[in-house]
Amino acid sequence: YTVPRAGQMGFHQRTERNKRILKIGQDGEAITPRGGFPHYGKIKKDYLILKGSVPGSTKRLLKFRYANHPPPNSQKVAPKIIPSLEI
Repeated sequence: YTVPRAGQMGFHQRTERNKRILKIGQDGEAITPRGGFPHYGKIKKDYLILKGSVPGSTKRLLKFRYANHPPPNSQKVAPKIIPSLEI
């Protein structure tokens, strides 16, 4: 094993922020379609469903950590009552 050299495509760590987690589960049978997922197969263990795409090969390990940047639109807005005009 060697490090990636100039002009070569190697294994790089990719950082993405603010991915939305849609579902976390422990029984992969509940979400696996009949025949398994294309180019992956059947899910047999714990799973995590993310919104959007993740770069890299299909079965590559993903690392998660708490975000050190606040998510966009994190300001809390108080609800406002708008009076309606009755004719």
